[in-house]
Amino acid sequence: MTNRGSRIRRVLVLAVALGALAAVPAAAQGRARVGLIPFDVASVDGGTRQAATAMAKLVRAQMISNRTLQPVLIELPAGETLPLPEDRLAALVAEHKVDLIVAGTILDASTTYGSNRISTGSLGGVAGIGNVGGSMRKTRAEVQLHVEVVNQEGHTTHAFEVEGDNTDVGIGADLWTTLGGFDVGDTGWDKSPMGKALREAAEKLVNEVQKKRR
Repeated sequence: MTNRGSRIRRVLVLAVALGALAAVPAAAQGRARVGLIPFDVASVDGGTRQAATAMAKLVRAQMISNRTLQPVLIELPAGETLPLPEDRLAALVAEHKVDLIVAGTILDASTTYGSNRISTGSLGGVAGIGNVGGSMRKTRAEVQLHVEVVNQEGHTTHAFEVEGDNTDVGIGADLWTTLGGFDVGDTGWDKSPMGKALREAAEKLVNEVQKKRR
């Protein structure tokens, strides 16, 4: 009876283990593999190759947080120009074994700002010293992205646009106003109005791609 009980327990343990392994592919099938190529930034101020890749990295970070899509960052050879033709997109899908590719274009990444003179009163009431003032700067960044979802044949199945904006008010220091030095993980960029606007646009992009997959 003891040997028989041990065999039954081993069979049950094996069955549970096999069931767990079988569940892994099923869970993985629910996460679409999304290829992310550098964004087309040719039409915006400061549209460097670094900024193009950094935008794709930012979208990748948002997809990782989303947990329903599996992003795959695709680097392009130096000198390859955007936008890519359909046959090239199809080749990238096959090469990187992704379900679709997100091809984005930054249509606008602009910053406007103004400053107002502010007064903080006299300096400790010292005779002969007038009011102490400073310049209060308001910076507003606006971003607009055009996004195309490309299938395995290289055809665009969905196209949409998303926007992001942020306004910051501070005294003195200049803030990043173009894409020129944009890089993911840069603390200064992350906290700047442009960095926050780009992140908001990236979040909206990921949400839209997720909707298209339903």
